[in-house]
Amino acid sequence: MKAVELAYKGFRFAVPAETEAFWPYYGILFVGEYDPLLKSLRRGDIVLDAGANIGIFTLLASRIAELVIAVEPDPENFGYLKYNIRLNGAKMYCLLIKHFQTTMAQAISQEKGFQRTFP
Repeated sequence: MKAVELAYKGFRFAVPAETEAFWPYYGILFVGEYDPLLKSLRRGDIVLDAGANIGIFTLLASRIAELVIAVEPDPENFGYLKYNIRLNGAKMYCLLIKHFQTTMAQAISQEKGFQRTFP
């Protein structure tokens, strides 16, 4: 696992070293894309982080929520997710549901049926 380590709000994160992997983390860590969502969390909340990626939101939410359930289907990201939880000595309840293989992309919704996810 070739990684670069970033520090943010008291956490340390190992992120993939490839240049193209940097931009999603830039939006989260420097632009504050998740800040409104994090501010809406309350003590006692249960959070489902569907598509947890490497665990940045998972760990940030763990400071507030009672329980964080992290789901990540990509094997490489899942490895980073587990590593980042260990790296931070996370003292939280975080279920890591290991990656799954499927021939069809799936999404989570409160509605039953099919939805186009990209324009």
